[in-house]
Amino acid sequence: MNDLQRRTLAAHPAPPETPLEALAHVLAIFADEPDEMVVLTATTRIYPEAPWTGLRLGDLRKVLNDHAHVLAERIRNSERLRDYTDDHMSDCNMAADEIDPEESQ
Repeated sequence: MNDLQRRTLAAHPAPPETPLEALAHVLAIFADEPDEMVVLTATTRIYPEAPWTGLRLGDLRKVLNDHAHVLAERIRNSERLRDYTDDHMSDCNMAADEIDPEESQ
């Protein structure tokens, strides 16, 4: 296991189970990368007006931001997360508050 794998496992002990959780997971792993980072290439050199199509990290961040409240509520109300220790649940709630701060007030 390399260093990135060890840090990922330590920070995220359970794999994501839904597409929205997977998106948050990817963004957490690549939090320090720039918005311009290519994540998924759909096409290259097919459209003259758009030589590249796909998703960049900034696109994924916008999608998550647009759905932050839904994701935060899923984290706060997750039955699966309730099985973790109180400390871990507190960390999850803090993460939900970071994602959706208006809801935590």
